[in-house]
Amino acid sequence: MDLGCLCQRHRRLRNQIKLFYFYQVYFALQFVFSALLQLFLPWWSGLVLVVCISAGWNKDLRESFVLSGFSQSLLWLIMMLYQDYNNEQILSSKISVLLGLPSPLLLIPAITLASFVVHGLGGLAGALIRETFFPNRTHDVF
Repeated sequence: MDLGCLCQRHRRLRNQIKLFYFYQVYFALQFVFSALLQLFLPWWSGLVLVVCISAGWNKDLRESFVLSGFSQSLLWLIMMLYQDYNNEQILSSKISVLLGLPSPLLLIPAITLASFVVHGLGGLAGALIRETFFPNRTHDVF
């Protein structure tokens, strides 16, 4: 093999590792701070946080949508399962009757999907805000 080819492969691998760490930090930052905010503030406080983090620190529009949506939907799923277990499915059974769902267990994926879409659009909005106000800024974080 050529030495130039090895250096190019090494650079590509190093960039992929940096990108993987970026995804982990981005995901953890949104997940942890949003969990802390939503303990004391309404549900939309997490959405404001997602928009702010995506506006200040994003890589790509699609990645902002997917990472923001996934981190917040996972958080909502964990919080919802915890609340549902603690109140013995009383609230979820009443809400599923109001929505016309045959089982309270169908409410969990429905709310998780809604959370993914809402927070994903928030992450996309934050990324678009950044691209609007800083069009020539590079997206290289590291």
